[in-house]
Amino acid sequence: MKSYIKQLKSEFHGYNLGSFKRDLLSGLTVAAVALPLALAFGLSSGATAQAGLITAIIAGIVIGALSGASYQISGPTGAMAVILLPLVAKFGLSAIFLAGFIAGGILIVAGVCNLGKVIQIIPAPVITGFTSGIAALIIIGQVDNIIANWWSVGVTISVVVFLFLYPKKFSKFVPSSLVALVLATLICVIAKIPVERIGDIPRNIFPDERLSIKSIFNLHLLKSVAVPAVSIAILCMIESLLCGEVGARMKHERFDTRQELIAQGVGNIAISFCGGVPATAAIARTSVNIKSGGKTRVASLIHALGLLISIVALAPVMSKIPLAVLAGILVVVAIRMNEWVMLKFMWNKKLLDAMSQFAVTMILTIVFDLTVAIIAGVIFACLWFIMQLTRDTKVDISNVDENKLGDKLDAKAKKRLSTVRVIYLTGPVFFSTVHQIDDKINAQKDTSDVILSMRGVSMIDTSGILEFHNLLENLTLKNCRLVLAGMQKTVQMRLEQSGFINKLGNNNVFWDAREAIKSTIAN
Repeated sequence: MKSYIKQLKSEFHGYNLGSFKRDLLSGLTVAAVALPLALAFGLSSGATAQAGLITAIIAGIVIGALSGASYQISGPTGAMAVILLPLVAKFGLSAIFLAGFIAGGILIVAGVCNLGKVIQIIPAPVITGFTSGIAALIIIGQVDNIIANWWSVGVTISVVVFLFLYPKKFSKFVPSSLVALVLATLICVIAKIPVERIGDIPRNIFPDERLSIKSIFNLHLLKSVAVPAVSIAILCMIESLLCGEVGARMKHERFDTRQELIAQGVGNIAISFCGGVPATAAIARTSVNIKSGGKTRVASLIHALGLLISIVALAPVMSKIPLAVLAGILVVVAIRMNEWVMLKFMWNKKLLDAMSQFAVTMILTIVFDLTVAIIAGVIFACLWFIMQLTRDTKVDISNVDENKLGDKLDAKAKKRLSTVRVIYLTGPVFFSTVHQIDDKINAQKDTSDVILSMRGVSMIDTSGILEFHNLLENLTLKNCRLVLAGMQKTVQMRLEQSGFINKLGNNNVFWDAREAIKSTIAN
């Protein structure tokens, strides 16, 4: 709470009429962008257009006020709709409200426990993969609205073409999606084109169908929505934190991940009791806010107020919006939400590991769900990384080159050196690479001394330490001396901590291989 209050003081320091004008203009601009998206995402979630508007309004007020940054704009998103649609189809709208409530609780706990940093362990190709998978599911989810009849197909295609051809310079003044929504609806109404419409939109933000206290204690429903609720929380965490990081770079402002997760949690709980669908921070709306000059979180509140006015004043007009128009808008949103720059980079540079992680995550997102896809994608990335580390670890064995010692050696010294083997280790020594060391050393014959040159070893895990213990015991049984040379500080500390250095003896630890070799002559 202290951090939040400190953030507010800093954010509103010097706030004046000029600052409010910037927030007012930005908030109204974001509202214009959010209106068609809220309608579309409400319907694509399996709920209603009213639910989408309610979500955007409550999120704009509650999450916007409590957010971990001044610029975040939250509301319904296409990614969230993908999770919610099958949930509604199977258990009804009450399942959405309860899942959103549970997800909100999870997010609050995640914020309090400062779990926001978990996002940093998800590789970029995995995030790109689930984003593309969600984009594909959004398009698939609109097929029924698109192919309702040939008129619907024509309307959808027209909207898609219009949105792609809409000049970017005009978007600064009027959002393309809003223009498409108004023009296409007018044409369909005036020409009496036979396409399905949104239908009646009640003029209130507290519909009859919303979360009730009774539903919270419905054990059967709780069990049914538990897993989807986790998926909703994970998606909200990923989208909100990514959006926050992107916005922080755009606005050069600090982003409080802990406060953001708490805000998302509180907001989603409030939304559930108001009959909305789960919300998350939205990159498109947040970037519009920043680019429009939004100064503080007041812009989010104004955006919510603008949507509230629209639901009260424009409900009869919005009821005439064709579903095919919203389908066209969603198709374009889905296409644009793909990270095309990242995809082009992976493809052009032929980054096989990145492309594999992307493909696995995208396919699993489409076939299963977000949670499975993210977990599997991270595991796959880790396995690939381990394979790469294994390939990078090298074990090179050589005899001693007496000419490099710089000293003249007698016959006895030369004979001794002929039985000395220097093993150069490069790369990490861990569970996947220890067998390479073991196999190569055991293959050596007529050896009196084994010198491990470890300057190229950056880390050693418990398996590597245990392998060193086994190696020392085996060589001791063969009357063969083990010597370590050129260890990095972190590696030496690990070996000392495990008791290996004490077991080996400090007299068998040297700064470099040359000193180690000379010690064999002295012995």
